[in-house]
Amino acid sequence: MAYIGYDPGLRPSSGRTRPRPAGARVAWERLALLAVSTLAWFGIIAAIRAIF
Repeated sequence: MAYIGYDPGLRPSSGRTRPRPAGARVAWERLALLAVSTLAWFGIIAAIRAIF
């Protein structure tokens, strides 16, 4: 019966792993910008309705 354990040769070292693609960061920035823009519009509409 063979022992199956951790083999450090199976995974590349942390310096050789691929970083997250730049497109993922841009997607989160766009999503955050959309959320901020939507909240700003709701705030503007609420302020106008409160005044009139």
